[in-house]
Amino acid sequence: MKGQKYQKELGATAACTMRAGEGTTQVKEAVTVLKGDAWFGSVKAAAAAKERGMEAMCQVKSNHGLFPKEFTEEALKDAPGGCHVVLEGQHPNGSDLIAMGYRHNSKVTLCFVMTKNAGSARKGSPCEMKFTDSHGNVHVRLVDRPSAMSEFFEDSNLVDKHNQSRQHELGLEKKWETRDPYFRLTTTMIGMNAIDAWNLSRYHTLHTKLQQKHNAEQSVSVLTFAGILTKQLLIKAMNEQPALANNIPKTLKTNEDDTKEEVSVLSDASNNDEPHVRFYKTTKNAKGKSYAKSRRCVNCTKFSVAFCSCCNKTHCYSVGNTKHGRTCMADHIKEMKRNMGRKRLRSHRV
Repeated sequence: MKGQKYQKELGATAACTMRAGEGTTQVKEAVTVLKGDAWFGSVKAAAAAKERGMEAMCQVKSNHGLFPKEFTEEALKDAPGGCHVVLEGQHPNGSDLIAMGYRHNSKVTLCFVMTKNAGSARKGSPCEMKFTDSHGNVHVRLVDRPSAMSEFFEDSNLVDKHNQSRQHELGLEKKWETRDPYFRLTTTMIGMNAIDAWNLSRYHTLHTKLQQKHNAEQSVSVLTFAGILTKQLLIKAMNEQPALANNIPKTLKTNEDDTKEEVSVLSDASNNDEPHVRFYKTTKNAKGKSYAKSRRCVNCTKFSVAFCSCCNKTHCYSVGNTKHGRTCMADHIKEMKRNMGRKRLRSHRV
């Protein structure tokens, strides 16, 4: 970190903020407004952004050097929720800055530092404060707040929304369970790219035809979009490299306009359980004898050399002359097919 750009001039935190915001200045005919939470926020970072032709609005907590935090908190100590105070000053480098304090409720005061053109102190969209009465009913009370603060909180949780879509709605990490750290990182990168493409398609309103096909009222779901994206990538790979056609699932058709066909990891062509069963690789000991490493079954904790190709979990399976009578693998595959049928009933089709 010591050799990074702006490190000696601004310090670690402000330098990281400037490096993160440099790429946004390449957009022509657009005003770049950097918005950061309390980790990024400081007077030094806001002044550095203004000096480099950017606007900034950041929340200030622990890194409150040159910020009138004590004065702001004292001025709003007995004020009700929705009140705010605005102060104007100038940084030693000549940048005009604004300090804003906002009384979020009767106990919490939020502090912000912003450049002069980053936002307005006029009345903006109110904050919805939820509370319960003596009977346990939930009520909503609207609390006034400045326009700049309303715009800040509209964008402050975009990273959290992205992570929620990737981890909860798409959930590749839960579907592709692995102990390989590199495959785990690759799974995360694939999920990030898929969510980025989904957000771009929503931003550019590319879902109109897809909404008509899937009868979606608001937008196409993440799973539906990921299935369509997967099918397009498979078709593209199959057209560029015909040798890969043998690895394409049988349920995939080559008609790109038909988005209702399902790309499934399960083989529905037959009821045979063999396609889902995999065995751990055999190794040789010091005497040259071949053997397969066994692991404990996730159901009965007995040792087994077989695992499911869909979830990579170990299950008991009869191999060769070994007839132990345990049906862990067969029960697991039946449950997978049952869950897949439920998903189809919920119209999660691609």
